[in-house]
Amino acid sequence: MTLLPGSFKPEPTSFPGPYQHSSRLPFGEWNMLANGRVYRLTISGLHGHRVDASMSSGTIQDAEWNDSASASTLATLSFTRVVANVGLKQIFSAYLLHFDPSDPFWRLVGTYGDINVGDQAGWYATLPR
Repeated sequence: MTLLPGSFKPEPTSFPGPYQHSSRLPFGEWNMLANGRVYRLTISGLHGHRVDASMSSGTIQDAEWNDSASASTLATLSFTRVVANVGLKQIFSAYLLHFDPSDPFWRLVGTYGDINVGDQAGWYATLPR
């Protein structure tokens, strides 16, 4: 069975832990699922809290990384996506999930919404470790 990038396997996966945390932002091409579509989210650099990132649809602005992860908190990524030709501006925020060392993926999970409306929906992304 071939899965779309970012989709889940039909059977559950169990990682018994113990879970670890990371305050390091993983660089690379993430498979991202949002708005019923699959995108590529490329994270290529970090300068303090400012993130160099691009997306396969639209332009990313104001990308920031909060690396205050600990055993009880999660590091966060936030950015604004602009699709100029349709007048769309969305705010995305996500958490880098704690992980089991046997899990082959980094996982981001969060919400996004139109900057003017405030409605929110969920999104997630995976990156092979």
